[in-house]
Amino acid sequence: MGDFIPVEEDEPEDKGRLMREDDNDGSDDERIDMDVNLTLRDQERRREQFLAAQESDQEVDEWEHQQIRKGVTGASASLSSDLVYNEFQSETSQQQVTTIPAQAIDPGVPRTPQMIADKLREHYEGVCASREMNIKKLQQTQQDIEQITSELDELKTKAPKAAERFKFYQELRGYITDLVECLDEKVGIIANLEQRAMDQLAKRSEWLIERRRQDDQRMKKKLEELQSEKGEEREEEEQGRLEDNQSMLKACQVMMKYHSRTCSILIKNENKSNRKSKTSLKMSLKTILQWQIS
Repeated sequence: MGDFIPVEEDEPEDKGRLMREDDNDGSDDERIDMDVNLTLRDQERRREQFLAAQESDQEVDEWEHQQIRKGVTGASASLSSDLVYNEFQSETSQQQVTTIPAQAIDPGVPRTPQMIADKLREHYEGVCASREMNIKKLQQTQQDIEQITSELDELKTKAPKAAERFKFYQELRGYITDLVECLDEKVGIIANLEQRAMDQLAKRSEWLIERRRQDDQRMKKKLEELQSEKGEEREEEEQGRLEDNQSMLKACQVMMKYHSRTCSILIKNENKSNRKSKTSLKMSLKTILQWQIS
């Protein structure tokens, strides 16, 4: 735009027009420079506004993180907030690094409207891409906040039960620790007592076996004595019976002799008419003899 090659030859009357055109070309350069400066100023102003907005967003995020840290008991919320904060810081630093080179235009390089338009187009595309990325990150951050809020509510509801279970397990741990210590101290005593109890049971079983054996021996001797006594008693009874029978036989023999004598005397003295009385006498003697034998 600054250089103009005329087609026709230079004429004196056209020098004013050429000078005016040159002046106009200079004004165009100045206008382009002014436009570039305005663009740079606009970009600088936007960058400052963006940085100020980022700082205010960082302050708001920091306040929210502090409130979350106050409400949440545990390290999970602080860890997640630190991760979000670090991601946000890295993203802002990347955005600053990517956006700053687009603002610098070397004044020594020849500038044309096409170059300025290309630079503006590149800057616009970068801003749009950064805006889309920021929107995505904002949506992701909102989703993370919603998820963290739901998890926080769930943890708040589970906190009393978890506290009760923690208390129960602490008490159980103390009980088990005391039990283990007690068993460590008492295992030797318990083993000694068990051994003594087993020894006593063994002695008692041996004593019972010996007692039963002695009882059996006594019973055996007693039975043998009873059998021997019964045998002697039977022999004595039989001996007595034999003696009684012998005495009875002797008495019967004496009685028979006596009755035979009396019968012979009666037979001699009495007549034959007294046969009836003699038979009766014999019958009486027979009955007496049978009674003596029985």
